[in-house]
Amino acid sequence: MPVYWSYPDRPFRILGEIEASYHKSGLVGIMASSSVWDEIVEKARAVGANAIWVVDKREKVVGWASGANAQYSGWGASASGWSYPILRGGYSILAIRVQ
Repeated sequence: MPVYWSYPDRPFRILGEIEASYHKSGLVGIMASSSVWDEIVEKARAVGANAIWVVDKREKVVGWASGANAQYSGWGASASGWSYPILRGGYSILAIRVQ
């Protein structure tokens, strides 16, 4: 299904409005985000839409995940660490029928 991120370039009719939210952190969040899009497309098709128009996308950091590792031996030491944001976001979408 075509996704418009700005005003559609062809005549269209609005069939409905869809609100969707997601929680994203790491690989699990990416997979959850893709299931949100599956739900959006399913809802749009249910009202007869042949395209969707994303009119708003919002995202905010709600926390951080991090970890570290350190190793020591008689000859030296090494350490590494990582951190990434935990995001919560949402979309406001119009289900449309493009001519």
